[in-house]
Amino acid sequence: MSLKRNLKKSFVPTKDFQLRTFFNVVAKLPLFGSRFRSSNHSLDAIKLQEFQDKTLHNQSIAKQSQAKQSQAKQSQARLAKPRIVNAGLVKPGLKIVWWAWLTVLSLDAPLVAIAWQALLAESFQLALRPVHSLLLFAVVWLIYVADRCFDSIVIDEAQTERHAFYKRHFRPVVFVAIFVAIVVLFVAVRGLEPTLFLHGCLLSGIVLLYLANLHLLKEPILLLPKELQIGIVFAVGTGLSLWSQLDASTVVLFSLATLCFASLCFLNCSFISLWEKSVDVSHQQPSLARTTDVHKLSNVLQLAVISLCALSLLLPFDLSLKIAFGLSCMGLWLVNHTNTSTKLKRVLADVVLMSPLLVLMVSKLS
Repeated sequence: MSLKRNLKKSFVPTKDFQLRTFFNVVAKLPLFGSRFRSSNHSLDAIKLQEFQDKTLHNQSIAKQSQAKQSQAKQSQARLAKPRIVNAGLVKPGLKIVWWAWLTVLSLDAPLVAIAWQALLAESFQLALRPVHSLLLFAVVWLIYVADRCFDSIVIDEAQTERHAFYKRHFRPVVFVAIFVAIVVLFVAVRGLEPTLFLHGCLLSGIVLLYLANLHLLKEPILLLPKELQIGIVFAVGTGLSLWSQLDASTVVLFSLATLCFASLCFLNCSFISLWEKSVDVSHQQPSLARTTDVHKLSNVLQLAVISLCALSLLLPFDLSLKIAFGLSCMGLWLVNHTNTSTKLKRVLADVVLMSPLLVLMVSKLS
């Protein structure tokens, strides 16, 4: 018992020992804090590195998915886009009715040209060879086909039946046009007089420059409105084969008749641009209606067509020529005032310009 009591007394901490122990613990606290902080810093660094690794991994996955999506879109675009012509889009609901095929196939303008060529030859007692009419029909058709083929390449979405037709059947139309151009060149070389052939080549070069300016340049250079250029070139080309037969007594009157016909063609194109302004805006094509107030343009065109009708009646033209000008002018005026669709107006505007066919038929029967 005395031994246990002595051992207990020997292990009882004194006051000095307790103070030394306290100060030792206090002195070692910074060491524990630094170790704790270092351990915390190492844990934070590890967590930060893991977060950065995850972020980089997610970014690489996102980039890979974006690259795959872009490749898929490019492959789909390559599959959907033909090699020659942009497939684009066609406005839904564009069905070709039977009475629109004349315009869709670009046959209306050639018929107008040969009708007025025949009437001018009949009125001024000039000889007209069949080869002249055949070449005029084919050349005018080639010009209109080329214009619409260029349109089908440039436009994104076809808004009319004629543009939709050339978009869908681009390659066959081009092949047919190339064949017709070869035949026209062969017949012109073999069947035309050298002077007339040279004048035809000059006028064809002007037309090609017009098409290149209109379709190949981003901003076409139009010194005159497009409709006025079409009217002048169309009228000059229609009477080109007849100019060589004119003498001094008829050249002035024939020039006035050509000028009136050019004005009639200009009015025809202007009325069409007025009716199809939304189409030109969608196709981004220059037109007189896009640069002029619609109501003012409509009033001016109505006044101009009435004035042309009166002028053609006052000039000393042949009676058949006066009747043809009067019928065409009044026909344009009536078509503009009819409450019908733009599609039908577009067709009727060219039909009324075929009035010489009616006049020639009546004159032959009488």
